[in-house]
Amino acid sequence: MPALFSNQIRISGISIGSRADQEDMIRAMEINRLKPVIDRHFPLQDIATAFAHYESQKHFGKVCLEV
Repeated sequence: MPALFSNQIRISGISIGSRADQEDMIRAMEINRLKPVIDRHFPLQDIATAFAHYESQKHFGKVCLEV
C-alpha cells in the first residue's frame, strides 16, 4: 500500500454483468453472426511489441496475443 500512495499509482477496475448476461450476449453474437474486429495478432513472445502497439492508440479493434 505505501508504494501505491508514494508513487501515486492509480488502480481502476471495471464491473461486468452476471453470468446470465454474458451468456445472453454470446448467444446474441452467435445468432447475429457478430465477430469482434481484430486489429493485429502478435505471438506471445512479442508481448512487449503488442503492448507498445496498444499504447500507441493507433489500433482499431482488438490487439491479440497468440498462445
